Amino acid sequence: MATHPKVWTADMLDDAPDDGRRWEVINGRLLVTPGPDTPHQLAAGEFFVRLSVYFGRTAQARVVMSPSDIRSGPLTRMQPDIYVVAFCDGKLPAAPFDLAELLLTIEVISPSSARPDRHIRRAAYLEGGVPECWIVDPKKRHIERWRTGDTQPEIVTDEIMFQAPGIDHPLIISLPELFADAFYGL
Repeated sequence: MATHPKVWTADMLDDAPDDGRRWEVINGRLLVTPGPDTPHQLAAGEFFVRLSVYFGRTAQARVVMSPSDIRSGPLTRMQPDIYVVAFCDGKLPAAPFDLAELLLTIEVISPSSARPDRHIRRAAYLEGGVPECWIVDPKKRHIERWRTGDTQPEIVTDEIMFQAPGIDHPLIISLPELFADAFYGL
């Protein structure tokens, strides 16, 4: 019987199998979840497009879609579905990015990821210095918006607004429109 370490490090994931699953270490705890399904990817893609258009070629931030690692110390290596990395002196910081360098993380839940997304990942993002985290529920077609210090999420069903530092106007996303675009043809 193989033994598994009680505490995992981010570097231990270098030996994880390339099996289509999402391998992460959060505060020394191994978390392995199945790959995303089609509705998940369609919704994530729509958020990525809207955020990318908002940031454009500004020297404020870039939008990244996973698989792509972020870290927070030796015991945390995660892959948010989508995240926004703040520029430092007009350019991206060195990769892998640290949680504290992010402006926003977005997790789109799937049946197998709902609990870790809502609890484990969200807590790690906010405790790691990310000021805002969106948990997107494609089935309910809403966002659970969490900000640093929140004890309960704001449930957003109509429109969500995001104001990035250094950009003079907010991004406003119509959720009914986004979900209609994401699930067109399904």
